[in-house]
Amino acid sequence: MDVKSALPENHDAPPGFPRQRTVLVAAGWHVVVLAAFLVNAYLIPWDTTACDDESGFCVTYGDLMHILLFVSVPFLVVSFLVSRLVAVALSRRFTSAAAAGSLSALAGLLAATLIAVILVAVGRR
Repeated sequence: MDVKSALPENHDAPPGFPRQRTVLVAAGWHVVVLAAFLVNAYLIPWDTTACDDESGFCVTYGDLMHILLFVSVPFLVVSFLVSRLVAVALSRRFTSAAAAGSLSALAGLLAATLIAVILVAVGRR
């Protein structure tokens, strides 16, 4: 009795090819998020607030965007590392690299959010 795998066989692709495509899809989602942030930060004209009138500390919208970029890059790195680990497991379960990569990017986002919430909760103690 010959038992066939539920996954389709592709003899043309190298053995690690579905895993690599899944990781590329997950990385693509992270690049899209970073690109959207950069477009929002630099191409959309924000109201320029002059700090000439202020005698104390003044933060403009441009300054806030730079601070948010500084905070979001480590968040995206953690999200990508988690999604890379999850992508290896999901590439074995799903035949579609797009579905597995998208789910792994979502899992990375949820894990990075959970880590950020835990760090904020510990920091408030």
